[in-house]
Amino acid sequence: MARDGDSTGGFQPVTIFVSIASYRDSQLGPTVRNCLAKADYPGELRFGICWQHAPDEPWPLDADKRFRVIDVDYRESQGACWARAEIPRLIDGEDWYLQLDSHHRFAQGWDSRLIAMAENSGSAKPLISTYPAGFRFSSDQPLKHEPWQMMFGRWSPEGIPLFLPQRIPNWRKLTQPVRARFLGACFLFARAKWVNDVPYDPELYFTGEEISLAVRSWTAGYDFFHPHKTLVWHQWNRDYRPKHWDDHRGEITGGVHFSERDSGSLKKVRNFLCEPYTGRYGCGTVRTVADYERFAGLDFARSRTHEYTLQGLEPPTPVTDPGWAAAPRPWRIILTLNRGQLPAAFLAEDAEAELTVREPGGEILYGDTVRVHDWELNELGDPHRTLRFSAAWTPVRWALTARRPRGRIVEVHGAVDSLRRPQRWRSQHTAVVTNRLAAKTPDDAIASS
Repeated sequence: MARDGDSTGGFQPVTIFVSIASYRDSQLGPTVRNCLAKADYPGELRFGICWQHAPDEPWPLDADKRFRVIDVDYRESQGACWARAEIPRLIDGEDWYLQLDSHHRFAQGWDSRLIAMAENSGSAKPLISTYPAGFRFSSDQPLKHEPWQMMFGRWSPEGIPLFLPQRIPNWRKLTQPVRARFLGACFLFARAKWVNDVPYDPELYFTGEEISLAVRSWTAGYDFFHPHKTLVWHQWNRDYRPKHWDDHRGEITGGVHFSERDSGSLKKVRNFLCEPYTGRYGCGTVRTVADYERFAGLDFARSRTHEYTLQGLEPPTPVTDPGWAAAPRPWRIILTLNRGQLPAAFLAEDAEAELTVREPGGEILYGDTVRVHDWELNELGDPHRTLRFSAAWTPVRWALTARRPRGRIVEVHGAVDSLRRPQRWRSQHTAVVTNRLAAKTPDDAIASS
């Protein structure tokens, strides 16, 4: 693994800067050791680690000149994006940049193979990223080698696109990385120049980090690819370690409550998507945000997703109708209320309540006066109701509001989910979109749903 050297024809080794933001994670040591053990050229790796830890949590690695460390008391941490924004100042002329979490395992020769993928992508500015396949460090199960791609999952209540992993179809037949529309922050590989072209925004907290990176990187001229072979595995279970949002609740650390950082971050991301700007933490100037929306099959203003994108097909999205996002489409939502968690004000026989469904900006897409007492019951005895309406915006949140006898308002509310996943927490109310893919006509959609 070498790069062209000087005019005399010599060669110099290719170096990779590995960025790891680790928050109170016992898997930091095993991750770094496995990264080194499975590399073809471990001597050419340089690690920039933002080590956020408690006083009684010791440094888990031996002294090594390849490790450059930012030592942070966990009480002073400002979150994952802040930590990732700190690490690039440790870069010292490395050729490539690899961003990871602190809980991974690696395939043999991952370094040589990852560089080869980037160089064979056909792009002058490749960026390789995905949600890696999972592993459990407490399990003896063999690692699965099916590579994953990133799928659109749903719009958050704030109007931010969220993603899911899915196996890449026909991956065994692939000989080069596949084009992608989204980026995963836990596994991101590019030339080291990327950290200057797209500086990490330290004010972001969690949700929205990845779509912000995608838009900013795309407009800076980067092309996205998913690896066609699995080179890295990721531990998706968070139960074994403290999370930043667990610790940073004011009374524990005495600092800023995590919700303050989170709410400000969500607003910043949503504003950026709807009213993009240039600058250090803004868009690039090679492409436009509109270019990205067409490529990815998204409409940020209306929180709409093209059917081609919903199916997870390889980009670019072939948009034959430029006005697709402005056209109303039918929605069918099944709202289920957990009877045991529902205030009594909603259950009386004559109790009326106002039911609303809204888009991210707060506009009402559906409204009705209802009596929950009259709703049908499911097999668990919980009231449920099917809502049908047409709108050009994606519904992302619902609310049910009633008045108590003395006039006090009581409300239950939640997010509208479009994942069609089973209800995992019986304590929750749920609202699920059941006709996720757009139909050709509203009549066809309602008849077939």
